Amino acid sequence: DWSSDVCSSDLMTMVLKSAKMSNLDVDSTAFKGAVAWIDKMTEQEFGRVGYQQRGGQPARTSEMMERFPADRSESLTAVAALTRVFAGQDPRKEPMLVKAADLMVKKPPVWDLDSGQIDMYYWYYGTLSMFQVGGDNWKRWNEAMKPALVETQRIEAGRDERGSWDAVGPWGPEGGRVYSTAVMAMCLEVYYRYGRVFGTR
Repeated sequence: DWSSDVCSSDLMTMVLKSAKMSNLDVDSTAFKGAVAWIDKMTEQEFGRVGYQQRGGQPARTSEMMERFPADRSESLTAVAALTRVFAGQDPRKEPMLVKAADLMVKKPPVWDLDSGQIDMYYWYYGTLSMFQVGGDNWKRWNEAMKPALVETQRIEAGRDERGSWDAVGPWGPEGGRVYSTAVMAMCLEVYYRYGRVFGTR
């Protein structure tokens, strides 16, 4: 049953994609179910995807809503874009993927506590999906990602935090330094984790 939320759909799609890449027998109707749920949550004009309602904003705890406003993130749009690609939609031809990339490139990774733009969850899915989209949108996203990630890693010698990232953003306090470091490291491995499904550049 896909009808819980967009995030769950993507996690299940990633499992199915990994199984398929491992030459396991995967029922193709499972991918169709994921896309059907994504379509239901996608606002058609601009391509924004909501969490549990069409075109809605990403989730936030009430404590984080003011400091990290949901309108600074396209996390669910990014999750849905990756689901679409892994389900077999070509980012060069699928209109909703084109719209999603256009939305995401307008909200690239920026490490700025004052503006409330930090959202590592969004950056992770945005990086995975934009890598699959390729082209100028990926180049612009990647150029923004490098300083946001590389220049903010804690590198002070002799400190326990060395090599990690601070637990900030809407989910930082929930997940702590381990969560933040894991997500940021996964952003940096995007070049190696999955090949481009459609050979985009």
